[in-house]
Amino acid sequence: MRKMKRLIEKLSGLWVVGAFVIGMFYTEAYYFNMLEAKAGCVMLLAIGGLALIVVQGMWKERHPIDWTVLWFLTAVVLANLVTPYKEEAFYGSYGWHVGTLLLLLLGGVYAGLRRVETVPIAWLYGVAVFVSLEFAWVVANGFYLDIFGYHNHLAKEDYGRYVGSIGNTNWYVGFLALVLPFFYYGAIYGEKRWQRGICALGVWLGGMSAITIHCDGIFLVLYVLIIGSAFYGLQNGKLLLVWRMDGLLCVSVGCVWLLSRWIPMVPSDGLARIALRPEIWGSGLLVCTLLYGVTKWRTDKKRRKVAWVLLGSSLVVVLVGIIYVAGQFDNHWGTNRGYIWKKALAIYKEFSPVQKIFGGGANCFGKYYQAQTGSDWVRNAHNELLEYLVCTGGFGVCAYLAVFISAMREKTQEQPFLIAGKLALLAYFVQGCVNNPQAYNAFILVMVFAIYRRTAENVLK
Repeated sequence: MRKMKRLIEKLSGLWVVGAFVIGMFYTEAYYFNMLEAKAGCVMLLAIGGLALIVVQGMWKERHPIDWTVLWFLTAVVLANLVTPYKEEAFYGSYGWHVGTLLLLLLGGVYAGLRRVETVPIAWLYGVAVFVSLEFAWVVANGFYLDIFGYHNHLAKEDYGRYVGSIGNTNWYVGFLALVLPFFYYGAIYGEKRWQRGICALGVWLGGMSAITIHCDGIFLVLYVLIIGSAFYGLQNGKLLLVWRMDGLLCVSVGCVWLLSRWIPMVPSDGLARIALRPEIWGSGLLVCTLLYGVTKWRTDKKRRKVAWVLLGSSLVVVLVGIIYVAGQFDNHWGTNRGYIWKKALAIYKEFSPVQKIFGGGANCFGKYYQAQTGSDWVRNAHNELLEYLVCTGGFGVCAYLAVFISAMREKTQEQPFLIAGKLALLAYFVQGCVNNPQAYNAFILVMVFAIYRRTAENVLK
């Protein structure tokens, strides 16, 4: 019996690693079908994972995150009952397969993964190598290097919007939010030099890819990562190593700038264009170097004072940024996100009382948007909170918030994986406020939630 349990544990760990890597690299020749392709692949992987759940048995212990996940799945099912688009809500509208069925399967995956005790450390670093290859692939795309011919079917004006095997740059932002924090903390806490080296390479390549995709949402992810790491560095005495990683991110931006001097690069715009200016990334590198050098021989108390000043300054910058964005907000803001968000609120306002509570059906935002505007081009709200408000109502969006809040309330106990997991979940939530849900990222999100929840439980015990 004990041997069987060990075998199931190994199979579960193998499924985690295999599902992550297969889902990451799976795509189709016609790039605009990426969401449908990813959703179909994720569904098959989820069904395969459910077999492990049956063998492992049903839930025996409950955790606050478990209850919030169950709440959200209940909201999705109830939304399917009250929507006029029942088939689209269940299977996914516009052939994208991101409906109630997929979300329920992902809920099953969460139920199974939360029981996985451990995944061999060598397997995890193997995954890190594959993810680093994805980072390098995206960087190559940023310089018009289409190594595998994936971009053959894209028009020139669309080339920069699709990267690697992840798909749209918006999807890549969510992907980077969920994986980059683990590289960041692996480079700080890795037990062996080769482990820290692999993770540092991932931070470097991930930072380069973040700049080459020219998507402003990625800077929300980087902000959460840098500021969150400084906060936890204050608590566990790792400020020097945190500033070293921040400096590495600045170096990665500088490397992109140097390459752009020699190799034609996809035209940059927005915040990426500003970050690529030598005086900007150079100043960031100088600040990190000075912080490291000045505080290396100081006491922890003095380091904390410096860090608190920096954290306070960063909050002021955020406040100024919010005020600036509020002043600039109009229909054209964020590639017409302002207009889409206003329409999302208008759609919700026209719902019946029952639909305002339970929503209009999973993945049905595009149906309501088309009914109101006559356009079938917009399929998502480009804001996960508004997306779930329309699709699952007030009941569902509260459940969605509760899932993240329950995760944020977990104590990290200075455990590197828990710190990285908390920052990954927070970064994903923040970028989700200007982005739309994605099938493969939802799969990774479920994995992070489940393993994070299991790790938190083990640490508490």
